[in-house]
Amino acid sequence: MTILIKAIVLDFGGVYFTYSRERRLKAFKNKIPLSEKLIDRAWSKYIHSYNTGKISEKEFWKRFRKELGISISNKELREAILSVFKPIKGVHIIAERLRKKIKVGLLTDHSNWLDVLDKMYGVYKNFDEVVVSYKVGIEKPKKKIYELMLRKLKVEPSEVVFIDDDRENTKVARKLGMKTILFKSSPQLKKELKKLRIL
Repeated sequence: MTILIKAIVLDFGGVYFTYSRERRLKAFKNKIPLSEKLIDRAWSKYIHSYNTGKISEKEFWKRFRKELGISISNKELREAILSVFKPIKGVHIIAERLRKKIKVGLLTDHSNWLDVLDKMYGVYKNFDEVVVSYKVGIEKPKKKIYELMLRKLKVEPSEVVFIDDDRENTKVARKLGMKTILFKSSPQLKKELKKLRIL
């Protein structure tokens, strides 16, 4: 029996918009004259608390600065990180086409920076449902955040295609019963969706 696909769920950073460790470090390079290792360590130490709403942006940057011994303003640091995020060519068009036939959700580990990016690019209006880690207090790959998205979309796992650039995140989605695509590029995504006969 063929299962009808009723929804696709996209990750944000690395799928819908550009984002990577390399891009982040490049954005900080001219502002923070320290090693990548030190910047990475300070970032990793506090980003999960920020992404799950346990600390505010002000507190995040305060801890980040203290860890690195720097005195750059919140504004400058925020501008640097927001510059990392740009729409990935072609993905928006794919999502737009699919939305005419099925539901399209956005499931992402993100902070209130996503609200800022929404004001800049009009992100949220392109999705039927949006689940952001800082609003729900859970990050991927915890099962609860996937289940929350399924409830919001009112679909069964077998009726969903989940798309992420992180293998661990797709692994959990697959265990829950979703079809998954490990995102590499817009043309690759298009090809994979055509294989599933939903594009």
